[in-house]
Amino acid sequence: MMNVNNLVENGFEVFPVNGKKPLTEHGYLSASSEILQVWEWERKYKNCGWGFRLDQQQLIVIDVDNHGNNDGNQSIKANFTDEQRQFLSSCVYDKTPNNGYHFFLRLPDLFAKKLKETYQPFKGVEIKTVCINYYDNIRNGSLFDVPIAPDWALKLLKDKPVNNNYSSSDFKARGHHKIASYWVKNLKDLMQGTEQGNRNVWLTSVCGTWINSGLSADEVFKLVQFANMNLTHPLDNKEILTIFNSIYRKDCK
Repeated sequence: MMNVNNLVENGFEVFPVNGKKPLTEHGYLSASSEILQVWEWERKYKNCGWGFRLDQQQLIVIDVDNHGNNDGNQSIKANFTDEQRQFLSSCVYDKTPNNGYHFFLRLPDLFAKKLKETYQPFKGVEIKTVCINYYDNIRNGSLFDVPIAPDWALKLLKDKPVNNNYSSSDFKARGHHKIASYWVKNLKDLMQGTEQGNRNVWLTSVCGTWINSGLSADEVFKLVQFANMNLTHPLDNKEILTIFNSIYRKDCK
């Protein structure tokens, strides 16, 4: 078994994977820091790989991909200053099987911005904020001693529009009362529910609205579950998960 015990003992939430595909029903949302659960997964999914939650540890990863048509190293050389490259070279990182790198950074304590799951500032370079595969090839220290992300790295987490109808510049022009009206309307919709024959369509619409608001995957999933519970005849959890997964994958590409 890949050595994930140390991660779990230090509070990291892990989940089994086959390549990059989670093996648990709810994907990374099923991640656990309970050692008995991890042992059970290891017994059930022999020789599986492991992923772990970044967001639960305030971590992000600069993922440098160096296979296929991607040359992340070249993108780093072209877009990062000497000082920035030197900083990365001193960071805690995990070497991937395809000659890539996962550079780990910690978000500042007061960092409050809602983040997408993945950002791609440059070709071959992604920033992961929710989960990442663990290759047990950590260098330059440990995951328990990760440096705070500098300002230049945080600036790579580019803003996402709050929804399809508003851009960040629109908010200033329209005024805060318009923003408040937008959120109040969606909260009312969430509480109002819908008729039995329209449940799937309505929940799909609610899910898409909250994903486009910039909320995290966990927050959206909990809101959709809450909306479903307020229906007179709620859908079962498998249908909710299907709706969530289909909309989240489409809207967060």
